[in-house]
Amino acid sequence: MLDTRNEPKTFRNTAVVAFAGGVSRVTGFVRDIMLAALLGAGPAADAFVIAFRIPYLARKILSEGALHGALVPVGVDLKTRDGDLAARRFAGESLASMALLLLLLSAVVTLFAPALIFAMAPGFTPGGATAELATLCLRLSFPLVAGAVLGAMGAAFLAAEGRFGIASWSPVAVNAAMIAVLYYVSAWATITPERAALWVAAASSLGGLIQMAIVAWALYRSHHAPLLTWPRFGPSVRRFFALAGPGLIIAASSQFILIVALQFASGLPGAVPQLHYADRVAQLPLGFVAASVAIVAMPNLAALAKAGQSLHDEIERGLHWSLLLACPAAIGLAVLARPIVDILFKHGAFTVGDADATIAALTGLAIFLPFAAMARVLSQPFFAQERTGPALFAVFTAAGVTAMAAFVLRADYGVAGIAVAAGLGTFAQALVLGVALHRAGWWQPDAASLLRLLRGLAAAALMGLLLWAALRWAAPFFATGVALLRRAMALFVFVVAGAGLFLLLALLTRAIRLSDLKRP
Repeated sequence: MLDTRNEPKTFRNTAVVAFAGGVSRVTGFVRDIMLAALLGAGPAADAFVIAFRIPYLARKILSEGALHGALVPVGVDLKTRDGDLAARRFAGESLASMALLLLLLSAVVTLFAPALIFAMAPGFTPGGATAELATLCLRLSFPLVAGAVLGAMGAAFLAAEGRFGIASWSPVAVNAAMIAVLYYVSAWATITPERAALWVAAASSLGGLIQMAIVAWALYRSHHAPLLTWPRFGPSVRRFFALAGPGLIIAASSQFILIVALQFASGLPGAVPQLHYADRVAQLPLGFVAASVAIVAMPNLAALAKAGQSLHDEIERGLHWSLLLACPAAIGLAVLARPIVDILFKHGAFTVGDADATIAALTGLAIFLPFAAMARVLSQPFFAQERTGPALFAVFTAAGVTAMAAFVLRADYGVAGIAVAAGLGTFAQALVLGVALHRAGWWQPDAASLLRLLRGLAAAALMGLLLWAALRWAAPFFATGVALLRRAMALFVFVVAGAGLFLLLALLTRAIRLSDLKRP
């Protein structure tokens, strides 16, 4: 089923998942650009962002492989021990059981939506207009969760067969549905931001159902399609849920950190959408490589753990490629924060003040981006070994650090201080995971790996310095009076040039070798 020696295939699968994830994030940015222009950073935006955080959280963590860490090890074990038929029965039973739980969860969320909104945004006035709008948006958008969860489970079964394509592309359906509705309602001259928020919330649920249908079609055509049955919580399904519960929390760590940050932001006018949009930009590089590496590496880690072999090389490979993207991306985001935010979001109802606050938040988040990439990779071995305790402890530590730092920094630094607090939380998570892996004997960083990392950091720092100098020279191209398309083209040139420059510098410093491009 799995061939851990076939590294070119691993690279190819990673590229497929990364490219599809990149397209999903690009369409997500188109969605957010249209949202910012239509809703701005006012009360309607506050309500929608808070309400959409729950279904968005589910969609994001599931589309980036959260359930792979629970489904793949169990499926691999069953197929190895009892054959393909047992694995297919497990797939059908787990899908049916999850569908029943999702039905019950939807009823609970619909009933207790006001309490959930208050818990996520204590700064909203209970019973006020913003809280009421957020409650309606949550009820309309929550069906997205069912589509995302069941679609992600189907994607995990396809990934276990080495089929990453269709499942990786299916999340684009959610963004496509929301973009279509945003385009439609933006043409209404009389529509209010509040009504527009409700339309978009409903569209997200439609997109989730389309995503589920796409994956279901791919499973139906599979030679190893799940054998659907009535919900049965047998030993294998209970084992899956025992892994999935902690696994979802671990995979959602970056979003839980942001939720803690948003709780502190909800008391500041406009800070919720400002922090949300900054996080959307900062998370983009993680979707290209860190999450993709985790998805593709998980079957390999599970097979190695099952065979009792060392996980060290697989962990090193994941860290190497994740950090090689995250380090230059962090520096690039910090240097280009102003043109990025101005071009993407400073339109319509999104004001200059909103843009300035978003830029400050993006800079704070970007500094800690490499630690978020590390945490994503370092959590995977715990799934493979079915030992999620240390990874859960890391998540709770990160949330606690974020809350304490946000409490201290919010008063003096506003949304920028809250963003730095979230970054400190990701640093704490990566640190705890690294120490836990080292103590378990699964990962022993050596001098050669550290030297390559330092070479990569040097290449990224030099790239950032050259980008900063070039940006000062090219400032007239990004002036407010310049046409949006010309500014966007200039930004695209800077991004492509920065990526090419880093690749050249990384080759010169031997952070990357030509052989790495053939065998990742």
